[in-house]
Amino acid sequence: MTLDIRSVAQTPGEQQPFEGTVSPEVLASVKGIEFATPVTLKGRLKNTAGVVTVEYDASFSVNFVCDRCLAPLTRSYELSFEHVVVREDPSEHDDYIVAHGDHIELDDTAVSDILLEMPTKVLCDENCKGLWEYIRS
Repeated sequence: MTLDIRSVAQTPGEQQPFEGTVSPEVLASVKGIEFATPVTLKGRLKNTAGVVTVEYDASFSVNFVCDRCLAPLTRSYELSFEHVVVREDPSEHDDYIVAHGDHIELDDTAVSDILLEMPTKVLCDENCKGLWEYIRS
C-alpha cells in the first residue's frame, strides 16, 4: 500500500486517514507464517509540529500448528503500530519509515511489524498435553 504524504507533510496539524490491505504478493513471500485472511490496515498520517507519523492497526488471522500436539488452529490478531516518517534515513532504527519523494510504502513495514509480534511458540490450549498424552490414550 502506497501512501501520499505530501499534503500532510506540508501542513502542521494536518491528519489524513487511510485504509487498505497488504498486497497478496507480499504476504505470499513471507516464509514461516501462513496468513488465513488478508492483512487489513487502517490508520492515519498526521503532522505534529512538522513531524509526520503514521499510526495504524493491522487486523488479520494466521494459521498455526500446535507446537505440542500438532493440531491445526487459527488465531486472529488486532495489532497497533506507530512510526515516524523521514525524508532520509538518519540511522538504522526501525521506528522510522523513509519516504521516497512524497510517498511511503507501507506493505513491507507492516509485515515486519507483524512478524516481530508473532509468538515463537503456539499452543492449541494452555493445558495441551502434547503428542505423548495423545498417543497414550
